[in-house]
Amino acid sequence: FVSLVVQSFLALASLGVLIAASPLATLAVVLASGALVALSAGFLRRETALARLALDAASQQRERLGGLVSNLVAVRGLFATDRLGAGWSTALRDAVRSATRRTEAATLRAVITGGGTRILGVGITVWGVYRTVDSQLGVGEMLFITSVSAGLAGSILAIGNAWLGYVSLAPQFERVNELLGAASPEPAAREPVQPTD
Repeated sequence: FVSLVVQSFLALASLGVLIAASPLATLAVVLASGALVALSAGFLRRETALARLALDAASQQRERLGGLVSNLVAVRGLFATDRLGAGWSTALRDAVRSATRRTEAATLRAVITGGGTRILGVGITVWGVYRTVDSQLGVGEMLFITSVSAGLAGSILAIGNAWLGYVSLAPQFERVNELLGAASPEPAAREPVQPTD
């Protein structure tokens, strides 16, 4: 929350300064940064769906393991250990596979958005250098505009990433709400019975 507030103030300050210096650069930076946040949000949808699958698979694996361990003595007598063990092994494999796919999706999102951020930074610098070589900006103006543009882009991306970080926790929040909803209320404490004379 603190990061979100600080980055919002920095974005507003950079936006005000950059609009006065170059409205075209401001528009380009805002659009490019917004596109990167939207791209990251698109990847996050898939990652969130995979997180739900991973949580479900992990829950099934733990349930099967708990059932296997709690009934181990009775199961041995019935010669069903292999069947229950195979079920747990399958559930464990599904849980690992789901967690791996989620991690792959998160890594892909980080690589693509990180690369996009680097390309945006290079684009801002190239634009500033081109304008300086074309004698439309002085060196000092170019350095000022490119640094403020980079600051604005960084703040917009930080705001987007903070929001996306919160959204990415939705499956965990849903699971906690399910567990809290399923928890039975504690029985009311009984008052001790007083012996009668």
